[in-house]
Amino acid sequence: MRVAGQTRAEQIAEAEGLVQDWPTSKASYKPDLNAKARDGTTALVHALTQGNVAVVKSLLDDGAAPNITDNTGWTALIFAAVKGHAEIVEALLAKGADPTLKAASGATALTLAQGQGHAAIVRLLQAATAP
Repeated sequence: MRVAGQTRAEQIAEAEGLVQDWPTSKASYKPDLNAKARDGTTALVHALTQGNVAVVKSLLDDGAAPNITDNTGWTALIFAAVKGHAEIVEALLAKGADPTLKAASGATALTLAQGQGHAAIVRLLQAATAP
């Protein structure tokens, strides 16, 4: 079934049986913001690794879950801490990112930020974990 605004790629995917049920309109289409790539990363992680604060905040506002882990147990907060993105760390914490979650290696966002020398992020994470 052709949907108004459907791209040629979407038409082909539907014709090949790759997609069964397109939404009836683009306005009603809601992508899975927490879908994982093969390595377990999400759109949120991809946006933050590029340092794209606006996209990160938009994804979080639209319901992207901040505590999803990739295949190695890294969360968006761990990625942001390692990359040195303080504004993104703040946004993630404000939306419920858990700074105590550990990667498969046992490392946390705080220990990895300390190892990278990201002092501002260390302070943010210490404040978030303070009793």
